[in-house]
Amino acid sequence: AARYLSQFRGIGPKTVACTLLFACGVDIFPLDTHIFRILRRVGLIPSKCSDQFAHEVMNRVVPPGKFYSFHINLIRHGRKLCRPRDPVCERCPVVEYCDYGQTQV
Repeated sequence: AARYLSQFRGIGPKTVACTLLFACGVDIFPLDTHIFRILRRVGLIPSKCSDQFAHEVMNRVVPPGKFYSFHINLIRHGRKLCRPRDPVCERCPVVEYCDYGQTQV
């Protein structure tokens, strides 16, 4: 399915992953700017890494059947607390596990 969707102009890895996760229930993790930012700040991925590497990390750390809820919650977290500017680290529930957050509180 991923190969089929990828053949269409304008359909990239994120759109393919979103379609497979949301429409087909496939355990695949779409990556967007919010998720990349959180993964970098927490220290799960280096500041410069490929999308493929980040996908591999998420496929290892997210339990089967939890991809959808984990994805939605990371997006929400990135919009409300772990913002690109002025993150609210003092209100973050995972600040104790976050490399970046530890430098902010």
